[in-house]
Amino acid sequence: MALTAAALVWCSLILFAPTKAYALQVHGHIEGLYVHQAAHLFFAFSMAAFSFMLRRSGIINPRAAHLLSLGALLLAIWNLWAFSGHLIELFIPPEHFGVMGRQGAATPSLYIAGWKEALYYLLKMDHLICVPAIVCFYLGLDALMVNHPGNGADRDLRETET
Repeated sequence: MALTAAALVWCSLILFAPTKAYALQVHGHIEGLYVHQAAHLFFAFSMAAFSFMLRRSGIINPRAAHLLSLGALLLAIWNLWAFSGHLIELFIPPEHFGVMGRQGAATPSLYIAGWKEALYYLLKMDHLICVPAIVCFYLGLDALMVNHPGNGADRDLRETET
């Protein structure tokens, strides 16, 4: 019980006393970007293959398979979207990235001078693809758990804590 209370206090401190969180993240050295881009391509391929195998297997119920497959496809799209965003970033002059605002409240900014900057800004909104993918995964896993009696989903967790 004390551990649960300590974890709750710790999580509350993190949620309600955050430090600065910047909306734009740039990669410093090009070697790190190569590895990062390769990881995006590998993850996109893996999620597409996972989605394909789920649809063909038929080993789980159709609703769960559909949701998990949709989540995997969305994550594959998200990876290609993020890959494109990192790629277009290479063609934007460094002086177009800056910081604006008063000292202590500085915010990363982007000067949109043309189509490349506008496309980069649009591609940075990758959370609009990633969040629905995670929700689909959650709902798919939930559908798996509900449809398999004996997995513990029907038990009350309070009964096992004593």
